[in-house]
Amino acid sequence: MATLYEINKSIEELLENLVDEETGEVDEEKLDELNQLNVDRNEKIENCILYAKSMKADFEAIQREADALKKRAMSKLNRAENTLKYVEMCLGGEKFETDKCAVSYRTSQAVEILNEELIPDELCVYKTERKPSKADIKKLLKSGKTVDGAVLVERKNMQIK
Repeated sequence: MATLYEINKSIEELLENLVDEETGEVDEEKLDELNQLNVDRNEKIENCILYAKSMKADFEAIQREADALKKRAMSKLNRAENTLKYVEMCLGGEKFETDKCAVSYRTSQAVEILNEELIPDELCVYKTERKPSKADIKKLLKSGKTVDGAVLVERKNMQIK
């Protein structure tokens, strides 16, 4: 079966030779062939459109399924995180261990900004707006200096194995 391009090219060639230049008569055989090519062309176009519609419908169905799976995955992740927060709250920093799992804690330090306006400009970064640089503030606080508007807090992070 010919492609649309080939069918269009054949139609153009037939149109150029449809009428006899000397007599001005229409070649009936070429006219019949032209009509058949038009039928073939319309069928080919229709098939292309139906194929495209089918592919779009498949896309939409797959997209809906992907969205549903993403929602289910996020629901499972949220349940897991909420369960771990509950366990962390119940343990209150206490270690826990069985043959199948273990919970321990790692201590970390983080800067907590109490009042951004009190932070000196040299400890701030400017991208689109003034924002305290927690890394620079943490270095100063760990070295024993004080920074108005910021404190160093100690956190316990639950580790599960």
